[in-house]
Amino acid sequence: MAHHTIPTTRRRTAWPAVVVTAGAVAGGLAAPAASAYAGEASATTAAACDLTAYTPPTITSLGTGPAALDVRSGPKDVSLTVGASDDDRGVSSVQVLLASPKGPGGKQSYAYATLRRTAGTALSGTFSGKATVARWVVPGAWSVESVIATDAGGAVAFLQESDLAAKGWPHQVDVTSTPDLVPPAATALTIAPVRVDTTRAVGRVHVTAQVADGLSGVLSASVELTPPGSSEPTVTGLLRRTSGTARKGVFSGDVVVPRWVGKGAWRAQALLVDGALNTRTYATRDLAANHWTSRVAVVSGTDAVAPTLSGVTATPATVDTRGGTATFSVSATARDALSGVASARVTWTSPSGQSVTADLQRASGSAQVGRWTGTGTLSVCSEAGAWKPSATVRDVAGNERVVTAGLPVLTVLGRDLSAAATTPPAVGGDPGTPDAPDTSGTPAAGDPQPVWGGDNG
Repeated sequence: MAHHTIPTTRRRTAWPAVVVTAGAVAGGLAAPAASAYAGEASATTAAACDLTAYTPPTITSLGTGPAALDVRSGPKDVSLTVGASDDDRGVSSVQVLLASPKGPGGKQSYAYATLRRTAGTALSGTFSGKATVARWVVPGAWSVESVIATDAGGAVAFLQESDLAAKGWPHQVDVTSTPDLVPPAATALTIAPVRVDTTRAVGRVHVTAQVADGLSGVLSASVELTPPGSSEPTVTGLLRRTSGTARKGVFSGDVVVPRWVGKGAWRAQALLVDGALNTRTYATRDLAANHWTSRVAVVSGTDAVAPTLSGVTATPATVDTRGGTATFSVSATARDALSGVASARVTWTSPSGQSVTADLQRASGSAQVGRWTGTGTLSVCSEAGAWKPSATVRDVAGNERVVTAGLPVLTVLGRDLSAAATTPPAVGGDPGTPDAPDTSGTPAAGDPQPVWGGDNG
């Protein structure tokens, strides 16, 4: 897999997402500029790299309905209709985000929709869809927080709530709900065994927790183990409900402890999240105060030596992107005597700071000594010149080595940026368009459904 980034004026829009590992469950919106280029260059000429070649769409209307929703008995939909036009590339997508007023502690709830064209053409059409307002959300006057239209060339039009109000468009929905503002709580938690030896193989500890939540029900429960001297958890185990209900049940699961982590007492921490995204964290001291297992003694081998990377090649060594996107193959030998190589990547950087990264995968050999290969991709917007290399290789134990010597320089026959009128757009990796809320791990039927929101204060 290759990542190719070029400096650009675009900004990324972050939609609320559920986070179910210890840390925080957060929701928020970072508004992009009123218009910005945010897509891949699809043309095969240098003109595709010029920001001035793209005109963002125009959002011409907004309709919402009904004017009021009562979600005390279950989720309800808000119907959304957006008019949008684009003179050159055509509108490819429209997204709408609704947000509640801030509740106690600054908590907000959200509803999101990706609209589909239901009338007209991509050059001038009507886009419709529904955003679901979940049960247990923060009640009150909800507003359309933003409307974003993106064209096929990647140009973006953005209207925020104040813009919609200034245009006199309907953008509010009165929501009646029974809000869930209380996080779930554990009444018991055990971790066994309290000592694990991973000298010869990975180890496992089994976690069992009794958890209750009076309204929206428990959405997720997890336990993390953090080694001594580290502020970041090394391993996390997600617990599943094995008996009871979402409002009062038993959750259990395993946490896998890796090899080559040395010897020490690992600190435990638990995170509980309910269907309204209220969270409760039990830090190590909280577990100990409740007389629950708070630490796990780990015995393991130690690997303190970083892996090596040698014999790196790029084929062809000269890449011509003047006619369009071009790829090149990367190969290297990676070695690590103990824990084994976990990852390797090689990055080339242009004179002005563009970069392309090839993530390598082991193609032959073993984790201790193997041949790793990958592919780099350069677009028509790539800068001409000598691209300087650097590489990073990491082993299973977390040791990392950065390599700059003995790597091949990549010669690119591409665009002369000194003559460019504007900074070229990004041509790979993050497209910069809004993300829908992350629904990976969506609960099964009968389990609480998440409310898009969190502490946005």
